[in-house]
Amino acid sequence: MCGECAGGSKAVVYVVGAGPGDPSLLTLRGRELLAGAQLVVYAGSLVNHQILRFAPKGCEFINSYGKSLGELVDAMTRAALEGKRVVRLASGDPSLYGSLREMKEELEARGVRVKVVPGISSLFAAAAALAEEYTQPGGGQSLVVTRLSGRTPVRPQESLERFAATGSSLALFLSVDRASEISARCLRGGLPPSTPVAVVYKASWPEEKVWWTTLKDLPSVVEGEGLKGSALVLVLPYHARRGGRSHLYGGGTKRAKAPPFAPVILPVTFTAARGVVDALLSVFPRARLEKEGRLSSRVKQVWREGAPLIIVGPVGVAVRVVAPLLKKKTSDPPVVVVDIAGAFVVCLTGGHHGGNALTLEVARALGAVPVITTGTQVLGVPSLEELALERGFFIHPETNALLFNKAMVEKREVYALGLGWRRGTSREELEEAFVTFWKDTGLSHSPHLLATAKVKEKEAQEVLLPLAKRLGTALVVVPDEVLNAFPGPTSSRAADKLGVVGVAEPAALAVLPQGELVIPKRAVGKVTLALARGRVEVRGCFGK
Repeated sequence: MCGECAGGSKAVVYVVGAGPGDPSLLTLRGRELLAGAQLVVYAGSLVNHQILRFAPKGCEFINSYGKSLGELVDAMTRAALEGKRVVRLASGDPSLYGSLREMKEELEARGVRVKVVPGISSLFAAAAALAEEYTQPGGGQSLVVTRLSGRTPVRPQESLERFAATGSSLALFLSVDRASEISARCLRGGLPPSTPVAVVYKASWPEEKVWWTTLKDLPSVVEGEGLKGSALVLVLPYHARRGGRSHLYGGGTKRAKAPPFAPVILPVTFTAARGVVDALLSVFPRARLEKEGRLSSRVKQVWREGAPLIIVGPVGVAVRVVAPLLKKKTSDPPVVVVDIAGAFVVCLTGGHHGGNALTLEVARALGAVPVITTGTQVLGVPSLEELALERGFFIHPETNALLFNKAMVEKREVYALGLGWRRGTSREELEEAFVTFWKDTGLSHSPHLLATAKVKEKEAQEVLLPLAKRLGTALVVVPDEVLNAFPGPTSSRAADKLGVVGVAEPAALAVLPQGELVIPKRAVGKVTLALARGRVEVRGCFGK
């Protein structure tokens, strides 16, 4: 530090974080400094100009856009040495992706001290827009804040592939215009194509928008919406696992099955539904209430967020509003309907994907009757989606769990085919291996599941997915830690090569209730196959 600064120079520049955009999110200290400012240097369109109104009349403003650091430092130095209060208004928080260090060095070299006032980063405004956490109970406990290399290089040690391989939540600044690169590099890092991704545009501004998508579909969403500039890309691997609850609030470590997002409450008529709405808000303090405007417009607006919807009003009205929006049960949000007296709670859609759990939770809170029609739930047998939640494996979103769930409802045995293969195996070779192996099983129907390891996931998209689609069965990807919990009886070299106890046998056993190996692993060409059988496990009906 220079001698004048060390000696306590009275010339000061206050670097104030302007927050994410909403003027009400500016800190009290920041507003106080602006109220007495005589020079404000602000970051162009990145700062909401409504915030500038907190400065007094007669204050001088300099837009930093298009100006060099030297020009800005000269202007701030002159004003500060004249005894004026100088505020450098930075977007978000000054500590992230700004020029604080260079500016501080230049100012201090000229005898001007720098004092920093933190601001709320758009990183946290985005989390608020999603009503979500970056860390997940039972899941990732780390958040990586990064960007793709541009004019500012990124070290190889900080490559996106390396960060993706940790499974941590990723927040990417200044990179939305390279969505294809984000998707490809995260996939190379080992994340599955179905990994949830949120894109938040201008968090906390009036123009704020949110898109939920997946790694696979991220490029098409960004291109289709024409997104660029002030949008944050959030890759959230553990949001694929619904229902972890914070251990801060007790309840042990038992996994809950509630939806991952705070629900959106939509009363058909707010006045008539007010009592039920107030009760729901007391149960779900993070829930968002949407009560203004036509119900169809409100539902359409929040649909793509992926959050569960609680509609308070007649089921018939809810059906007519929701029906045109339904596309795919694996991506549509769960919809629950509550009557205005709070007597009945109906799971309308998304039963296997959080709707049933939400229905039961709402019914318990209101003292209402839950109305659930999902076969597996009412008969007390596990659905594939429920097993995935409990054990931590992933169902490929482009495949169908219907065969498995139908067998559970009919209380028939279910079969899972575990597969591993050598690198370079073609789609045709895998198909031929399946046909050869399946002839020896003596079964007249297709397997209910195809299961493989996470280490095989990238190839599974090209090699195994077409077979799963042809058979009309579910493709399940089993993480390493789950594989290791279900070792098969046959020794495997996978422990040395891949760090897992095996692939074919453990994968087949891990995805079944009461699984037992029927045909141990067998190599057919470059493919290793094993068959396991599961039996119906009755857990008790939800209402009994």
